[in-house]
Amino acid sequence: MLILKTSCGLLNTLVFLLKVFLVKPNIYWKIVTFQSWTRIVGGQITYHGPGQLIVYCLIDLKRLGIGVKKMVSLIEISIMDLLTAHSIESHLKDGAPGVYVDGAKIAALGLKVKNGRTYHGLSLNVDMDLSPFRQINPCGYQGLKVTQLSDLTDNINLDTIANELSQILANHVTRH
Repeated sequence: MLILKTSCGLLNTLVFLLKVFLVKPNIYWKIVTFQSWTRIVGGQITYHGPGQLIVYCLIDLKRLGIGVKKMVSLIEISIMDLLTAHSIESHLKDGAPGVYVDGAKIAALGLKVKNGRTYHGLSLNVDMDLSPFRQINPCGYQGLKVTQLSDLTDNINLDTIANELSQILANHVTRH
C-alpha cells in the first residue's frame, strides 16, 4: 500500500478531483492537477487537502482470491475498526461507498481495478480544513456532510492514524 499523508508535505496543496466528459457519453474521468503534473483517474468529484490521509491500495485480487466487492468491504471494515479503536461509532450507507459518522462522510473510497489488481484506495479526513467540501458535491452527492477525526476525538496525529490504519487494513486483507 502507498500511503500519502497530506499534512507531511507529500500533498501540500488543495486538490479538487473533477468529473469531466471525455470520449463518449457516460464515460467520465477525473483530471487531477497536482503542482506540476496531471493524471487521469476514474470516479466522481471529491477534494483532497492537507490533513487528509490518502491510502493507495495496490492489491492483487486474483492472488488473494477475492473480488472487488470483498475488497471494498475489507477497506470499509478496516476504517470502521480504526474509528472504533478511537471510541467513534461509524456506519455504512447502501449504495454510497465510504464510512460515515452520524450521517457525515469521514472516509471516501475509490478503487480502480485492472487485470485483477486494485489501484487508488481511500481518503480519511483526519485533521483538515473541511470548508472546500462546501464548494462541491462531495463524491457526487448534493448536500453530503463531511466530518473528520479531530472533530470527534482528541489527540489525533496523522502519522499515528496512518500507522494504525495500515496495520488494520493489512490484517484484514491478509486474513480475509
